[in-house]
Amino acid sequence: MDPLTAAALAALSGAGVRITAVVCRHLGLRWRSREEDARGRVVETLARVLPEGGRFREVRSDGSSVTLTIPRRPVRRGYGTGE
Repeated sequence: MDPLTAAALAALSGAGVRITAVVCRHLGLRWRSREEDARGRVVETLARVLPEGGRFREVRSDGSSVTLTIPRRPVRRGYGTGE
């Protein structure tokens, strides 16, 4: 292989590697963005349907944690106790 062909091939290979890296990075960011949107919808829905007195806490970046506190309703006598 002559030196000019070898140099051209090396340059094209390097460009191909950089292009592949950029495409992979773009796809990763796109995936992360979609995951974040889905997570936001879930958090929004949880906050909307949470009964009065309930609490929702989310820790992020990415020590991920979700805490959901739902208040207990008072137990009525005879309800579910067989009385």
